[in-house]
Amino acid sequence: MKQELALLAVPLQDWVRSQKWKSFRPIQSAAITALLSDQSGQGDFILSATTASGKTEAAFLPLLTKIFKRNEEARPSYEILYLSPLKALINDMNERVTPMAKCVKRSTYRRHGDIKGAERARGESRSRGILLTTPESLEAQFIRSPENLNP
Repeated sequence: MKQELALLAVPLQDWVRSQKWKSFRPIQSAAITALLSDQSGQGDFILSATTASGKTEAAFLPLLTKIFKRNEEARPSYEILYLSPLKALINDMNERVTPMAKCVKRSTYRRHGDIKGAERARGESRSRGILLTTPESLEAQFIRSPENLNP
């Protein structure tokens, strides 16, 4: 665990320690090593493991580390896009990802059919961090605001 832990951004190392984990799960060790060893930033990765195997942390710990270490000024765009077919999964992911994101001064924003206007507007006005959404909500966002498609 020490080797993989050392690859993470310091605030995320502290978060992992606060969870009192004795070790990373196999998918977490493999993902942290693979994602943070890809120096080009152009690699594609698929994480596949059984339910309750730690895939969420396996993906978000190294991705949040990359964002933290980039040291770029704030850009008016989401830095991580998480697509889920289920609103309930987005709500669950929001609770799990938010504490990790806060460690690196990022926010999480949910967008699906049950998200009210005020929360939706907050995400649109401060869109830096992580967007957790459904494919249908993403499509609706592009249809309603096509000017946001221009880089």
